[in-house]
Amino acid sequence: MHRSFDEGYRLLPQYCEQVNRTNPGSIASVYGNPIDNCFQRLFISFQASIYGFLNGCRLLLGLVRTYLKSKYLGTLLLATGFDGDGALFSLAFGVVNEENDENWLWFLSELHDLLEINTENMPPRLTILSDRQKGIVDGVEAYFPTAFHGICMRHLSESFQKEFSNMTLVNLLWEAAHALTEIEFEAKTLEIEEISQDAAYWIR
Repeated sequence: MHRSFDEGYRLLPQYCEQVNRTNPGSIASVYGNPIDNCFQRLFISFQASIYGFLNGCRLLLGLVRTYLKSKYLGTLLLATGFDGDGALFSLAFGVVNEENDENWLWFLSELHDLLEINTENMPPRLTILSDRQKGIVDGVEAYFPTAFHGICMRHLSESFQKEFSNMTLVNLLWEAAHALTEIEFEAKTLEIEEISQDAAYWIR
């Protein structure tokens, strides 16, 4: 807040050491580019967040990103749980130089290690929600093979609308997503198929 951005980046290793020392059980690591040692990645999960997620949250994780607006830009990656009231509960965050498949794979690897260290067995019922970024899809398959990977309906709906630009189809897609049984889902999918076989194939 009171110094230069450059000084802030230089202090990150010291900050991570302090987090690990004063918050036992926390995970805080900063990584530099091996060529010039410039900032590349940061991963932080506080012990209270880890304990709270494993002992008070549903086994559901949302993976999201947001772009940073500071001088050096970058991307904030987040793993967010949901408590018993459905409120967001932050488990871990990472800061990376850019959003790409390699950085998502790294983040999911760190997340896997965090959960493995703090549980006897990786929760087999874990559900992960995200968009369809290739790095996330590959990372979930590699590091959470027993998890169910659901795609965020907002992202799915946006992709579907770009592909077919038909609001009737988009509305039917949402109705299919809200179906409570497989029979109801199939009925909505058949309605979509009557309008566009390509759209039904895209959904399936």
